[in-house]
Amino acid sequence: MKNHITSCVCILISLFSVAACTEKHMLEYEYLAFDNREVGFAPQVISTLKEGEGDILFSNKSIQDFLLTDSLILIETGNGDGMLELVSRKSLETLYTCLASGNGEFEFPRGINLDLYTTLRSSDDSLFLDIYEGIKGNLFALNITESLQNKHTCISKRFHTGAPAYTSFWGKTVGDSLLIVKELTDMETRQTRNVYKNGEMSDHNLLEALNRVTLPAGEDFNLLSSLFASQPGGSRCVEVLIGLNYINIYSMSDEWCKTVCEEEEMASLSEVLSTSRANRRYLYAAVKSYPFGFAVLKHDITEKEYQQNSDYTVSVVIYNWNGDCLGEIQSDFKFTAFDIDPQQEYVYVLDAEGRLQRYPIDLKI
Repeated sequence: MKNHITSCVCILISLFSVAACTEKHMLEYEYLAFDNREVGFAPQVISTLKEGEGDILFSNKSIQDFLLTDSLILIETGNGDGMLELVSRKSLETLYTCLASGNGEFEFPRGINLDLYTTLRSSDDSLFLDIYEGIKGNLFALNITESLQNKHTCISKRFHTGAPAYTSFWGKTVGDSLLIVKELTDMETRQTRNVYKNGEMSDHNLLEALNRVTLPAGEDFNLLSSLFASQPGGSRCVEVLIGLNYINIYSMSDEWCKTVCEEEEMASLSEVLSTSRANRRYLYAAVKSYPFGFAVLKHDITEKEYQQNSDYTVSVVIYNWNGDCLGEIQSDFKFTAFDIDPQQEYVYVLDAEGRLQRYPIDLKI
């Protein structure tokens, strides 16, 4: 009888533990995704990068990140003075250096971070780099064309958002008038996308499907973190999720949206929350956009492997703006940043040694 009671108590304790664990990760919304979904597809390998076979363009230049234009390489230097270096793609000569860290009117206390706070834009025969400065909530426009012509930094403030300081993960422009700022809210349990049209807060109902997702208090808010890019001259946008195995694409001009996932099953938030932080996946590290679509830098390693700088390789997966996968560029080495020249069919990569390299690719678009 005593053994029977003991067994019942053990069973009750076990059931209580399971219930408590389940309750801990019971979420109202399990996916940071749209209802329109495509899952389970294998990207076709279109090129493979071999270490040592690329053209080394720079091996001793300070490069944190970079962007390509038709004729320029925009280099984020990481320096406090001269944060942006404009380099000729043809001659590889530095044409102009500008922008500084600081608290002045046209200075950037947190740097410029090409991935998170800048967007290239063409207007009136000039090339602009929109730069969001999140501490004061200002959106600036650097006229690259005039800066090169005049050898003087031509920068102006487009508008002020009034966004709260230090909470913005990224701020990127879409077209000529929209700015989307992603902010940490609700006691660090939610990340919301706020839209500003010419400086005024604007609603976009489509984003509610992403903004409503909330994590339990005390959890790592980076689980909801994403990287963003917008269609040059268009209205479509992409968000790649750093720790989840799917990608969200949506339009800022209508209600079109789609979530794509290479794998057969999308990871639920409860599933990820039940995994130790060290073993959670670190999937996507960068995204670049083009008129035809976008490309993402894929790691697919664990947080522990990333923190320990383990030996791993990366790839670039390419999509069009409808979410169709166009192919994958594989590599046998690690690189931290990339950009593609679709016209000349090259991919530029910043390797783990800080060298900027160029590889020919077979881009089938």
